[in-house]
Amino acid sequence: VLNLLLTHIGANELLYIDLTEEGFYTVSDAMVEHTQFINKLETPNQKVKITFCADPDTLIMTERVRMPYFRALGLQQLYPERIEVETVNVIYNPTAVSKYKANSLTQIESDDIIFSYGERYRIIGADNMWIANSSTGELYSFNGEYKMATAIMSVTAKERPVAYFSIGHGETYYDTARPDRVENNDAEALYDLLLDRGLEVKTLDLRTEDIPDDCVLLVINNPREDFVSGELSDGNAIGFISQTEKIDRYLVREQGAVMVSKDPML
Repeated sequence: VLNLLLTHIGANELLYIDLTEEGFYTVSDAMVEHTQFINKLETPNQKVKITFCADPDTLIMTERVRMPYFRALGLQQLYPERIEVETVNVIYNPTAVSKYKANSLTQIESDDIIFSYGERYRIIGADNMWIANSSTGELYSFNGEYKMATAIMSVTAKERPVAYFSIGHGETYYDTARPDRVENNDAEALYDLLLDRGLEVKTLDLRTEDIPDDCVLLVINNPREDFVSGELSDGNAIGFISQTEKIDRYLVREQGAVMVSKDPML
């Protein structure tokens, strides 16, 4: 009877015991504290889903994926009514994650981790769960607990704050509507940093748009042209607000912040 019981459990549940003295695969007290908000989610019947894109035996083969996988399982044990961990093999079954692709060119790799809550989702590569040596690129310190807590917070937030990249003046920006855009590479590090802080990222053209109320950060990254500060050249100034005036009004309202970056060589 005991043998049958253990066989049934083994076939349906993944059980693990952390035997390391340092507790490498156990959720830390700090992560428990930073994820208390999960108990306060307003949709009790909806779970945060953490999807790993490979089979469990593949995930536990290397530490770079094993660590976040076991931490996710630890979170599932802490919040069984709120968090669900699942694994799908994207190599054999790529359509299983098709709903998380921005377009047909988007690639979801086997070491990617998908955090989803309803229609919202974030995709984080396993390497981004670690801190890398700036000179060698070698992964040396696990930062996955912070990354996981931030990802869960961003997909469950009622209203996500937004950072806007200004466009229209030759700026370097990240366009989320065109993830395959080659120019995105120049702003990818800044884009990833904003995502890590739980922000949504969009673009904003001050020539035709006002700064929205949900903007907490306006990024003006390496502009090549001046922002318009005067009236329209045709003299039709009725209701016209210059680009610099829009920024001034935004700052006066103390609604957010403006980040300006300029290449000193230009």
